[in-house]
Amino acid sequence: MKKIVSILFVCCFISHSAFANLVQWDAFTSGDNLAVKDEETGLVWLDLDLTAGQHFDDVNDLYTGWTLPNFMQVENLLEKAFPNIVISGPLGIPHNFEENCANTSLCFSTATEWQNLFGSVVGDPSFQTYSYGLYRDEQGVLRMGGSFRNGSGSANRYGVEFSVDYSKNYQDVFDNGGFSNFGAFLVQSDSLPSVIPVSDSTSVSRSNIIQVSAPSTVSIVTIGLVALLFSLVRTRSRV
Repeated sequence: MKKIVSILFVCCFISHSAFANLVQWDAFTSGDNLAVKDEETGLVWLDLDLTAGQHFDDVNDLYTGWTLPNFMQVENLLEKAFPNIVISGPLGIPHNFEENCANTSLCFSTATEWQNLFGSVVGDPSFQTYSYGLYRDEQGVLRMGGSFRNGSGSANRYGVEFSVDYSKNYQDVFDNGGFSNFGAFLVQSDSLPSVIPVSDSTSVSRSNIIQVSAPSTVSIVTIGLVALLFSLVRTRSRV
């Protein structure tokens, strides 16, 4: 019993750590809680259920002040949320995702936490919930990341390794309702890193500027003590 409690405690701790920098945020009005802020990057992400069922080519113009992110921003988010995906399951192994993880696992708890933060779409049957976000990778291929919950029984997690290409026959699948449970990743435009012009031909992002701070008081005192100790050792060696 103690062993089980310890395992559950560790799972909860790791789950909390994975989402430590992701907090519920407001998207449109105060208190709506329809977005998620990454406090590490400063990016604000729109809940995925707000774009579910929308054509990917239209989502960029769906909400004023929200825009499609680049693939690096999405994949950084997915790696932060699901840093420990274990490829498993008859579908998961060929397509690189974690399938049918048990409700006592870290996989299930983080899949649930993802849906709590980013919203979810109720499927058919109604106990199944989806929180999927589409994005284009570095080759322009349409990919997906997020989580699926099969009620309280099991869950799937889809990270950066997930290999299904949703670009293939996208329009036909969309026309037949195949993307009704799929949202798209959108970020708040104002939260994107601003660009500082350096010259006519170059620019630099504030997020890439290395901040060099002045030496702290502790550092100065430490250096002083080391110097004093060195001086005392030299003095004694001369005696």
